[in-house]
Amino acid sequence: MPWFLKGDSLSAPYPSYVIGSGAKSVPGLLQVSRMSGKASYSVHIHFPALPFVHFDQVFLQRHEVLVQLAGLGVMKDQKNYFRVNSTLNSITPKSLESSKSRALERGLIPKSYFDNGRRSSSPIVSVLIGGPSEDCSHNTERIVNRLARLVDVQNCRVLISFSQRTASNTKQAIAQLQERIQDQDKLFVYDPMIHSDTTMSKGKDDASPNWSAIAGPKGLTGFLAGQNPYEAMLALADKIVVTADSIAMTNEALAAGKPVYILGGELARGKLKVFHRHLADLHFTRAFRPGRIPIVPISHQNGDKNTTATNNSGNDTADPLCYPGDHPAWNCSLAGKGPEEIKKLVERLQILRECRLAGRRVPEHIADATS
Repeated sequence: MPWFLKGDSLSAPYPSYVIGSGAKSVPGLLQVSRMSGKASYSVHIHFPALPFVHFDQVFLQRHEVLVQLAGLGVMKDQKNYFRVNSTLNSITPKSLESSKSRALERGLIPKSYFDNGRRSSSPIVSVLIGGPSEDCSHNTERIVNRLARLVDVQNCRVLISFSQRTASNTKQAIAQLQERIQDQDKLFVYDPMIHSDTTMSKGKDDASPNWSAIAGPKGLTGFLAGQNPYEAMLALADKIVVTADSIAMTNEALAAGKPVYILGGELARGKLKVFHRHLADLHFTRAFRPGRIPIVPISHQNGDKNTTATNNSGNDTADPLCYPGDHPAWNCSLAGKGPEEIKKLVERLQILRECRLAGRRVPEHIADATS
């Protein structure tokens, strides 16, 4: 059992802040707050599914305000919350480069993906696969069929990362796809729920690992000691695909500054549907619908230079990984913004706590940010 359910004591000096994120953190957060006699300023990030009076401060993302908070009726008027952008993460250009270098040095990803000379003919697409949830189901057959088109039709090289929530039937279906392709230079899969040395221990012509035989967590070795190539996959990608169930991975993909496609967005419900609709309306993301027609390089004259446009219709606004037709230009303004939002959150927390300790009113520019 976790420490906060065992009744372990917490002695002074108490932490100035206790911060939790997500529903599973709520018991621990409340336990520290209670043991400290409210001396620790309690902060919860995301909708806590409890009256906000239990916390000193709550931070909600836009879609949580529009769906979950609005659904509370009169309770929506709770005052101790702020709305933040959906960009809280640690992804920066520096962290991406560092992760890519570490992955190359430690052999976490096949070396062929680091060969920039092949990018023009074979773009790299990184695919982040979460798991089904109450707000988003998964269609495994559809997922595998669309991923197969990336390799078989669109001539892409594909990096796939599972998450802690990826279902075993999805892993098994992708393992069968990898077994058919039999080429890690075209399709490489990383599973954080098995030991990190398993994926790279097999050669290019060896049989793929049998992820379906993994019943559950066997030790999260891949998350430790820098052995997880997840962020390196973001750095190497020319384009990124994310399953619609994961808000966190979507935010991290957007922070990488690459074109982001949402897989299975049509299955999203409730807050997830609002979240993805907002991103699509602002041209941050597009639906992942890879075409059945291969990309055809089309040469055209541009001033005094010969240039090559890679699309399947001769139109620069066409996208072979999305619906047929024209698409507005990508909006990449969230690239690297995660740490900036975190700094704003930290500054706001410091001001709020200092005002409470000193008995002062919260400055108007902070109070007005509640929304």
